[in-house]
Amino acid sequence: MSPIVDGLEDDFGNKVKFVRLDFDDPAQGKEARALGVNAHPAFMLIKPNGDVQGRFAGEIARAKLTAAIKQLLDDSASPQQSSY
Repeated sequence: MSPIVDGLEDDFGNKVKFVRLDFDDPAQGKEARALGVNAHPAFMLIKPNGDVQGRFAGEIARAKLTAAIKQLLDDSASPQQSSY
């Protein structure tokens, strides 16, 4: 999956921050488990405020991950609508 993530980093540039956690590293594995990640590979889409907007476990097609990231960026750029 690393080549896919590498390509996405190139595609999205500074619009998206990609963080990689290694389950085999004790500290990073602990952090991954604290986020509820229990599969490898796993992907989470997290807004800057910390809200988790999407989770994917296992292999995922680049197109599907790209679409999810684009949707998150589009949603973040849209003004909040009032519900009244």
